[in-house]
Amino acid sequence: MKNKKKLLLSMSFLCLFGASYYFTHTSVVQSHSATVSDQSNFKQANKRSPASVEKIKSKIKISSEQELQDPLEEKTDVQLLKQSLHIYKEQSQYHFTTLPLDESKTENPLLRHYQNKSYWQGSIQGDHLRARLLSDKEFYSQEKEAWLSVESTWKGQKSPAQLKAFLMTPERENLGELHFDKNSKLSLPLTTLNDGIYLIQVEASLENEKVQLLKSIAVRKDLPQFISVINAGLTNQKDLVFTSAWEIKKSSYYLVEAVLCDEKGKAIAAFEEAVSLKAGEQMVTMKFDGYWLYQKRHQGKITLSQISLSQIGEALEINRGPLVEPQYQTHSFSWENFRSTPNPDPVLQEKIKGLEAKLSSL
Repeated sequence: MKNKKKLLLSMSFLCLFGASYYFTHTSVVQSHSATVSDQSNFKQANKRSPASVEKIKSKIKISSEQELQDPLEEKTDVQLLKQSLHIYKEQSQYHFTTLPLDESKTENPLLRHYQNKSYWQGSIQGDHLRARLLSDKEFYSQEKEAWLSVESTWKGQKSPAQLKAFLMTPERENLGELHFDKNSKLSLPLTTLNDGIYLIQVEASLENEKVQLLKSIAVRKDLPQFISVINAGLTNQKDLVFTSAWEIKKSSYYLVEAVLCDEKGKAIAAFEEAVSLKAGEQMVTMKFDGYWLYQKRHQGKITLSQISLSQIGEALEINRGPLVEPQYQTHSFSWENFRSTPNPDPVLQEKIKGLEAKLSSL
């Protein structure tokens, strides 16, 4: 159990670090003052102690009881090792839960998990009919119904097809036929469905051609429910912290994810951390590394744009919760309000030394 806990708490570091190729620096702008909040308030609100990155990284074990290895370190390609070394050096300056984002190059890393994934399917019989199946969401919690629709084209032009649909289990057990309306839309009641994954199978036909479509949706009734963002401010160390309130339905480990945006709506930093939460109303804090905002020379208001709280299963699978978009905006900050010195990660410092030694031996 202890090893599992350490592995869960380190998931955020491994995920965030893998995306840090996009890190860049920006130029200096003018500044003015901002308010500093007491860090102790945030620690009490969260009701948990921050995990030691050094302890987590040094003691993580996988199922084979072998230490977790970075695949980049197993490569002998010099350019790849140099690239890896550059990434480690950049990321080692920040807290392991913070991923700096270059808004000119990087897409929002949280939104991509919730994009409505669909694709056009070509005709099984013939070359003219194409169709795709869409759902209003990928994950459902307290909703009473799910909405689905089919878009179809004939020789590149929009044309409604005849539709036949079934609700199925992942094992392809037929749970009943579904019926689309004349606008090719379907309302699927969720109140009678148990938690789990369901498949929607649709057959679209037009003229003598047919297309078969398949889409999965997740129904989960014990997902956490967002209440509100309580406050935001700077810690004594001048990192930026947000506190949010949640109704937790099930005691478990959860993956907390969040994204900050600037006044133009561009994503500037992401947060990811695995935490243990008990059932009931809980406070969850998200600390963004102040040194990145200082280096970025951020000027102006900052918006907590999106938050997600996803339950982590026994097999470490992520049961994604609903995406929350509070659009909570802080007062205006100057880059000089943030922490002006790095907070080196000792584990990454050791990795850097190992990579440098390996490069010097090649």
